[in-house]
Amino acid sequence: MGKWEPKIHIPDELLEENERWNKLEQELADVKAENEIFRRLLWMAHGSHGQYGDDGELQCAECRLDFKRDNATKIEHVLKSGIIG
Repeated sequence: MGKWEPKIHIPDELLEENERWNKLEQELADVKAENEIFRRLLWMAHGSHGQYGDDGELQCAECRLDFKRDNATKIEHVLKSGIIG
C-alpha cells in the first residue's frame, strides 16, 4: 500500500497567495544579505582607526558606531558630521 494522503482541494487563489509570500520572503532574505555586505564594506572603509571586528562584530571605538546594530540614519549622521568619540 502507498502512503495515505488526504484529498483536499486548495483554491488557486490560496496557492497564488502562498507563491507571492514565498517570493517576498526570498526578496527580504536577499535584502538582508545585501544589507550585511554593505554594512561590512562601510565599516571597513569608514576611515576611523578603532575598528573591532572579532567574532562577527562591526564596531568602531573611535567614532562609537556599531555598524551591525546602529540604524542607518545614526551611522549617516555620525559619518557626515565627523563626530568622533
